[in-house]
Amino acid sequence: MSTMSTSSSAPGNPKYSLQSLRDGRTRATFDVPADLAPRLASVPIVSNGGIFELFIASDDNDDALVAPTDKGTARLCVEFYSPKPERTAGAIAERLAARMDDPSPPGMEETCTVS
Repeated sequence: MSTMSTSSSAPGNPKYSLQSLRDGRTRATFDVPADLAPRLASVPIVSNGGIFELFIASDDNDDALVAPTDKGTARLCVEFYSPKPERTAGAIAERLAARMDDPSPPGMEETCTVS
């Protein structure tokens, strides 16, 4: 069974919600501008020693548990384990906000993706 909580971000950061998954991980879902979502999801977020792979939520998966978005808004999701998921999601939200301000910083296309 999973639980859902909604968290607000610091001003300027994307809003997000947290969902506890059965295996002990947390799914954070961030509301971002739809036109930026593919670019934001194309490069992992690096924060506090972790690498967080983002994916775009769709209506045909279990992300439908989250209320529908406004037009022009998309949802980015990431799943992770953290003893303090609110802090982890907040740090990811800060980095997403920086990318939304400058979605194509120099060298971003050369970022190494670990698989």
